[in-house]
Order: sequence, then C-alpha cells, then structure tokens
Amino acid sequence: MIVGVDSTSMSLAAFSGGWHQSSIKEKFPEVHITGGLSNISYGLPQRHIINRTFVTLMMAAGMDSAIIDPLDKKIMATIRTADMLLGHDQFCMEYLKGVRSGAIES
Repeated sequence: MIVGVDSTSMSLAAFSGGWHQSSIKEKFPEVHITGGLSNISYGLPQRHIINRTFVTLMMAAGMDSAIIDPLDKKIMATIRTADMLLGHDQFCMEYLKGVRSGAIES
C-alpha cells in the first residue's frame, strides 16, 4: 500500500518493506507488484519531482509496474533512464532510441 508521505515519513519503508524485504516475492516469484504512484505525493507541492524520485526507488526495489500518467514526458524519461541504469536495457538501446527521438532530454 502506498500512503502519502505527508501522513507518515515512513511511506517508502512501509511500501517497500511490505514486499521487497519480506518473503512475498521469494515465496511467490510469479506475483507482480504495482501501485498508484501519485499516492506518495498526495497533498504536497511539486508532486511531480516526488513521483519521479519515488518511481526510481521502487524500480530499484523490484516493483514491476506503476500507475502513472504516460503523457508526462519527464516521468517517462526517468523510467527509461532508470531501466537502463538498472541493467534492464541491453547495450542501452532503448535509452539511446529515446534520446534520439527526443523522448529523453535533460
């Protein structure tokens, strides 16, 4: 469960500790983990930067998917870049395609 960081400073620990460090993924490797990304930033200003940072942390922790706004170019660029850095993009091919197409900009 993803709860707003304004309601508890332990939002990240509560979410990732609930499945990443527990035995859920170990006992049930076929289980996929997803969550509503914007829940973490509910009620806070500058939500987009919180959401972009959170999705990167959750990807590193093993989250399979997230409910996001696919029209948000910055979060999509963040996800593609994180995917590459996490070793899920062989030879950085998807990252390079994104840069060449203009989908990934700094």
